[in-house]
Amino acid sequence: MVLDYGLKISKLGEDVLTATGENLLLTSKRNCLKIKEVATTTITTDGSGNGSRTIAHGLSFRPVVIAFVEESSAWYLFPAFLASGGLAIDYIDTTNIVFDIALGSASTTYNIFYYVSETESAA
Repeated sequence: MVLDYGLKISKLGEDVLTATGENLLLTSKRNCLKIKEVATTTITTDGSGNGSRTIAHGLSFRPVVIAFVEESSAWYLFPAFLASGGLAIDYIDTTNIVFDIALGSASTTYNIFYYVSETESAA
C-alpha cells in the first residue's frame, strides 16, 4: 500500500481524495514556494534620484523573489510606483538579483526587505 497523504486542495467540483495533477490547486507533494533566505538591504540614490543594488543569491537558477520597499513608514510590494519614483527588480539571473530605483528622491536611502525562494522562476 502506498501512503498518499499531506495537504491537498482540489479545483471546484473535483474530489480532493481522488484528484491528481491539473485538478489540484495545491499539493504538499509538489515543490511549493520554499524560502531560502529572508534578507534586507538598502539602496541610496544619487543626486538624480537613481540607484541600484546587486545581490548574489548563491543559486544556480533564477529564483522567485518577493520584495518590499519602505517609504514614508509604509512598505510597498515591488514593483512599486511611489510618490518619489519607481522601484523594480531590474532583473534576476542565475547569479544575481538587481534592484533598481528610477527617479526616486535624490540622495535618499531606501530600505528593501526581500524573500529568495528555493523555487526556480518560470522561463
